[in-house]
Amino acid sequence: MELIVEVVGTTNNVLERQRFSKDRIRVGRGYRNDVILNDPHADVMHAEIEVAEDGTVWLQDLDSVNGTLQRKGRRPIDRAAVVSGDIFTIGRNRLRVLFADHDLPAAVPLRRVESFLLWLGRSPVIAVQFELWALIAFSNAYNQTQADFKWSEFVQAQLRGVVSFLALVAGVYLLSVLFRRGGNFLSHLSVLLFVAVLSELASFILEIGRFNGGDHSYEVTGGLDKLSGYAFALLYLWSVLYLAFNLSLRARTLVSTGLVAVWIAITILPNRDLSERFYRPRFPLEGTFLPAAFQVARPLDSQAVSAKTGETFDRADELREERLAERTDSD
Repeated sequence: MELIVEVVGTTNNVLERQRFSKDRIRVGRGYRNDVILNDPHADVMHAEIEVAEDGTVWLQDLDSVNGTLQRKGRRPIDRAAVVSGDIFTIGRNRLRVLFADHDLPAAVPLRRVESFLLWLGRSPVIAVQFELWALIAFSNAYNQTQADFKWSEFVQAQLRGVVSFLALVAGVYLLSVLFRRGGNFLSHLSVLLFVAVLSELASFILEIGRFNGGDHSYEVTGGLDKLSGYAFALLYLWSVLYLAFNLSLRARTLVSTGLVAVWIAITILPNRDLSERFYRPRFPLEGTFLPAAFQVARPLDSQAVSAKTGETFDRADELREERLAERTDSD
């Protein structure tokens, strides 16, 4: 009986796949095993998959230190019957056991977006995108400065942008390696570079519109600038999730949209201190939050405050008269 053993990631993406035509498959860290796990939490001989004479498949734990967990209920097992597609946890690894006749869904047609992203990853296309980005960045900077344009300042600003962009690409690539998403550095570079070119082009078009529209167009172009910023933030987040994590299209869209919605909500919050919203001081002062049982000094009522204020002014007048009298006597 043929069996397929897969090592899968946290999102069920396949990291490794092997096919066996034997009745006993050993799993562990030792080099004599059929499935070798590079995991210090796995025993040298951790578990064994056995095909019985009646065709039943069993997975047995070999008295391992950390045990073998069955995906259903996350419960440890000593020996359990295996159904095609069952997932077991050994150390930090998740193993899926499949039978050769396991039903598979029909092939998914290659979407136009995926074909386009594959085309973007070609080296000539990446070179053209870099040239377009440099041309649009130069045009945008020259349009904003015109007679004050300086090559040194332009190159210095663009170098900072290039370094930041490459750091973003490297970070996304490292995340994809960490989560076993797949892909290479050039594919990550091409997707994020395409978004950067679109963002630079949108900024250039808005700047041209702002320059030619006059004062009455500032409100419209300002609103379009904010809308463009939110749209490209959404596009950047979607691209990062697409490149770094093995998420479905719906999950990527929901997560990126939710993050941008939170950002928008934060930016439109009123710029006021919370004390202005929840605490309005009154005269005379009252203990708003502190219970009466814990108030050592109680606030004065309005009449007492008026009396105290009058006494203070009267005492100030008396002291002033005394000082004036003392100065007259000394003269």
